[in-house]
Amino acid sequence: MPSNNYSVLIPEIRDDPRGYGYAGQTDQLVADTINAVGAPTNISVRRKSVEIAELIEGFDKTEWQARDAPDRHIIQECLRSLVVGTLNLRLRSHRAVLDRVKAVFTAGVAPTTSAALAALDMETISRAAELGIAGVTASHVSSARTRI
Repeated sequence: MPSNNYSVLIPEIRDDPRGYGYAGQTDQLVADTINAVGAPTNISVRRKSVEIAELIEGFDKTEWQARDAPDRHIIQECLRSLVVGTLNLRLRSHRAVLDRVKAVFTAGVAPTTSAALAALDMETISRAAELGIAGVTASHVSSARTRI
């Protein structure tokens, strides 16, 4: 771990801002908690990109077939407007494509597809990723604790 990452790791362990209980944990358990994706941290952030295939896989076949021709046309035109295989959700135009597709599949008329498309917006990350550090080991935690 680069030495400048300790300036992030030390206050994380010392202050335990999310209340994970680092003080009562072994070095290995602290490292595991910081690196965990999902439980116990459950940190969700907006995704930066979505593969077009993921978007299409989110369409429930029955709900797709229930869309009328104008709705299908809107979605097909949105997808045709993209010449790349990935929606870069940091680009306003790509975000607009996803939002337009989501508007066609509202929860009231297409609950399965609506839920799948909403899930595409978010991803679960580790506390380490949120802090901008990666690969925290028990040795890193031990070293950080000696500096507290």
